[in-house]
Amino acid sequence: MFKMNSARFVSVGGMLTAFAVIFQSAPVFLPMVGLAFSPLSTLPIAIAAYLKISLGIAVYVSSALILTFIYLQEAIILVFTTGLLGVSIGTFLFRKGFFPSILFLAYSYH
Repeated sequence: MFKMNSARFVSVGGMLTAFAVIFQSAPVFLPMVGLAFSPLSTLPIAIAAYLKISLGIAVYVSSALILTFIYLQEAIILVFTTGLLGVSIGTFLFRKGFFPSILFLAYSYH
């Protein structure tokens, strides 16, 4: 979307990775309340992919690697569901705009 130097790329990617890991691992540390926070891990990945597609993929991969060390089951959930959804939402928003991406994603996940 806009030009990003390497320092900004790393710092924004690190913050969004931290948020994605915190949201995805919430059910491990807060068993009942954390289930409400787990789907929110899609949002930081989608924001990163909206800013720059390579940043979204970097946040997705780094979040999966960090979650592998914390709790393997949550890493598998991120890799196959919430992470892919975040990358696809952010990529479509980056490429097509708001309304075409929402219509296409709503139809493809139906």
